[in-house]
Amino acid sequence: MAVTLGMRCICFKHGALLVMAVLVQLFQSAQARVLDYPKAPNETYTVCTVYNIPYSTCDLGSTDSSTYGGYAVKVFEEAASKAGWSKDDYTWECLDYDPLQSDILNSSIYALCDVTAADMQIRPDFLAEGVQFAYPDFHNNLAVMVYAKLQQPDGWIFTKPFAWQVWGMLIVAALAVSLGVHLVEVLSKQHTSREVRAGVSFTGEHGLFESMWMALGQIVQAASLTGISLASRLIILVWCFMILLLLTMYTGNAAALLTIQQFKTTINTRYDLRGKSFGAWEGDAGTLTNFGLLPTLYPWNNDEDFEIMLGDLQSGKIVALVLDIAVVQYLSSTDCNYHLQDQFASMNYATAFWPGAHPALVANLSAAILDMEVSGELDRLQTVHFTQGATCSVYSATTKSVTFSQVFGLWVVLAVAIVFAIAISLINGQIAKRKYVNKLTSKVMEQWNAKSLRGIKRAEESAEGTDVESGDASGKEIATMKASANDGQHVAAAAKFKFKSAIQKAVRGEASQV
Repeated sequence: MAVTLGMRCICFKHGALLVMAVLVQLFQSAQARVLDYPKAPNETYTVCTVYNIPYSTCDLGSTDSSTYGGYAVKVFEEAASKAGWSKDDYTWECLDYDPLQSDILNSSIYALCDVTAADMQIRPDFLAEGVQFAYPDFHNNLAVMVYAKLQQPDGWIFTKPFAWQVWGMLIVAALAVSLGVHLVEVLSKQHTSREVRAGVSFTGEHGLFESMWMALGQIVQAASLTGISLASRLIILVWCFMILLLLTMYTGNAAALLTIQQFKTTINTRYDLRGKSFGAWEGDAGTLTNFGLLPTLYPWNNDEDFEIMLGDLQSGKIVALVLDIAVVQYLSSTDCNYHLQDQFASMNYATAFWPGAHPALVANLSAAILDMEVSGELDRLQTVHFTQGATCSVYSATTKSVTFSQVFGLWVVLAVAIVFAIAISLINGQIAKRKYVNKLTSKVMEQWNAKSLRGIKRAEESAEGTDVESGDASGKEIATMKASANDGQHVAAAAKFKFKSAIQKAVRGEASQV
């Protein structure tokens, strides 16, 4: 009886040990994550990623390394190689984004992923959960992307460098210049000789119609407006300067319209998004809220979710999408109807490790990634995966026509020049008028003096004539004749003064009517 009981105890102990051994084996097989660094030879790291072009590509459920690609995958493979890993040290797992995120946040040693090669954003909430990140391999931004088909130039493209207000005011300016030059030339010539004044007319040289044609023709270099007076040359100088600047603006805008393909959009910066319906990935909601932007949020767990976002953008349901700049660069380089308009919100993306990963493992991989950045390897991979194979030329939003509000200062300068020139002409006219009156008065008075002197001389000769010498006239009569001659001189002087005043008045009146 005792022997039987002892045998039962021995069997029970052996059975318990066997069960414990089985449980330990099951425990070890269930422990998917690696705790120690360096790892044991029979351990392998599980590297998880998602399908997220251009960062990573994979097939769900596949562990074949040849089916994995993208920027983040290649960065991890090269960094692991630099850190001394072989291909047998890790296996791949392809997950949707939400399961991947939940797994990497899980601190249990029984979870799946040791590391994620999906370029996760380094976020405060992830760090608070204990997630560890390697050195950032991509310094990223959010980008504003619009969808707009390219515009084809029409037959009136030559009018589009300037807004219609500029074209209209250009004609008004030409008419003002012609009128100003004509007026200044008239004011400058009205007190010159009769021959010169005869050349001032509406149709002759510097005439109003001729000046209009010259001013309009100068816009297209078909004529040359000229002037004689200093004031008119001042107007022409400012007009030529104005034409030079406008011609330069026209040439630059026209070249842009002809050489750069255009697209039309109302979204040029992130500030244009306010008050409009635009979309973004739900994971970026917090960042966008900090910038005062409230988008329509979309899930992005798989390729189908991404296609829904793009479909809403193409249909016009939303005016723009705010996504990682790498995604926008990739799309805009492969489809010419997608356009990157603005970028903001600097962010860092890196390889993520589960909270219990050994710090030495993280440091070793970080050192390898830093070495890749210093050597330029990261830049090369970014070029390969984000923009290589681009088929789109350089595009820009629709080139805006030059508006009158942008160049009205030229019209102000021209108006000031015309007013100043007219003022100079009026001042010069008054000076010329005074000289003209004095010259004519002096000429007439010279003739008057000559005639007056001859008359006085004849009177004196008559008083001292032969009658006095012969004694026929008495002394009293001779004195009377001399007194009459003296009175004649005084009368002549008074008449001379009155005549001079009348001449000046008449000349001034004539000069004012010319």
